[in-house]
Amino acid sequence: MKSAKERFAQDYQLALIVLVACTATIFVTPFAVYRLLEGTYIVAVTDFLIVFLCLGAAGYAWKTGDTRTPGLVIALVLTLGAAVVASVVKLDGAFWLYPVVMFIFYLTKPAIALVLSAGVLAAIVIQELSNPGSFFSAPNQMASFLASATTAAIFSYVFALRSTRQREQLVRWATRDALTGLSNRRSMEEELEIALATRDRYGAQYGLLILDLDNFKMINDEAGHAAGDQILRDLAELIRTHTRAGDRPFRYGGDEFVIILPNTDEEGLRTIAINLVSAISRNLRWGDIQVTTSLGGALLTPEDGMESWNKRADRCLYEAKERGRNQAVVDLGAGPEA
Repeated sequence: MKSAKERFAQDYQLALIVLVACTATIFVTPFAVYRLLEGTYIVAVTDFLIVFLCLGAAGYAWKTGDTRTPGLVIALVLTLGAAVVASVVKLDGAFWLYPVVMFIFYLTKPAIALVLSAGVLAAIVIQELSNPGSFFSAPNQMASFLASATTAAIFSYVFALRSTRQREQLVRWATRDALTGLSNRRSMEEELEIALATRDRYGAQYGLLILDLDNFKMINDEAGHAAGDQILRDLAELIRTHTRAGDRPFRYGGDEFVIILPNTDEEGLRTIAINLVSAISRNLRWGDIQVTTSLGGALLTPEDGMESWNKRADRCLYEAKERGRNQAVVDLGAGPEA
């Protein structure tokens, strides 16, 4: 079980959602109590709803790991809540739009946040135009408010968009193998954890394949790293095209690749393993030399942990090499078999 510090360090969006929920609780709750004592019940109820819904969304994000839906929910709650409060207490409530505008750009997609910001500002302007003096004492005051709030929204949009793109790029660098474009070892370990959790919760079946090339070292030594890199790229493409859409291939390191196969029974594991070895031996070449692979596979059993599952597949890989290479050996739960 990861600590809160570890989860926040690994999931920036989760940290933001919890931060916003806590900030809303700390600063909105006193105003909710004050409005309740003052008798402004609509605003008091709105403030309490903002706090409860933000905390609920943050709790959901913490429990499930899903940050997209809770982020959108909090953005909607803050925007609608600010609009309701502003419509009742007028200018005093309008001041809350500034932090709301900044918060929502980091909770949901920048384009959605921009629409929400424009919507709440438009609502205030329409109400002021339909009932002059309800918000602002003079037209120039409304113009100043609108200009400053719009500026805050535009700059928040620009920075949020930039931050989102940088974060996506960092995620790609951290989880993708630069040479082949496949997911890397770090991603593989996360997917293995998901597979084990899905098995425990739903009884789902999974297969695991581990393969490496039989004569890669010789090719790499004789032809150089450029030729070796091209062979690895070609191998990655063959793996993509000869596995199912839901299968997850990874480059583990060097010329070793791992494939996680969801919803796979004994026959499916055996068929995919044999077909993949055959496709590689038919299509992968270095000049006139055939490049082959040895493959080991293991079906996930109820007793398996991550290490034991991986070891069973790895044992089958070495068994395939001992039997002459260019073949697949799988363990369906009773030991290696061809």
